[in-house]
Amino acid sequence: MNSTIRKKISEGIVLESSILSQAGMQNEIDIEIQEGAIFILPVVKEEDWKVLASIGNDAVEGNLKNPSKNHDRYLYGDSK
Repeated sequence: MNSTIRKKISEGIVLESSILSQAGMQNEIDIEIQEGAIFILPVVKEEDWKVLASIGNDAVEGNLKNPSKNHDRYLYGDSK
């Protein structure tokens, strides 16, 4: 579900936990500040990064020639 909340800010912003719940987030967040934007992100736990980093560690060697170069041909055939 997408929704937009527009508020005029006079002194600050209060982010209710119900808004976090709508986004499927817990009560702990990361706030990332960039030029022209503020991002509110879920906290990513260190063990989650370890799982992501381990993807491919047990991959077996393939037998395709130049798999990156010929990716689309291997997936969709020569007609594309």
